[in-house]
Amino acid sequence: MSDGNQRIPLACNPQALSPTDWAAHQATGTRLFAELREAHEELPDGYAFRFPATAFSLVAAFVDGERRCCPFLTFSIDVLPADASIILRITGSPEAKAIIAAEFLVA
Repeated sequence: MSDGNQRIPLACNPQALSPTDWAAHQATGTRLFAELREAHEELPDGYAFRFPATAFSLVAAFVDGERRCCPFLTFSIDVLPADASIILRITGSPEAKAIIAAEFLVA
């Protein structure tokens, strides 16, 4: 377990995934953020995105790929009661927050 003091470079590494996995990851991200996202909220260190409860497996698959190609980000998935929604929090340093905004189409 990391002590949390290690500085991870702000660099995405698409080679962390095979070409097939990268294409699938990109398609999952597009589906989530362009089609299924219900709302988003700015946080002090990132953003929270709300998806329908039925998108849980897509959200989990997205986090699995994204954490490998962008290891400087922190991910948290909240499953709300009664199949209400899935909340995905993506956070990081102030510099990472700007990347999150640009990458996930936060207006």
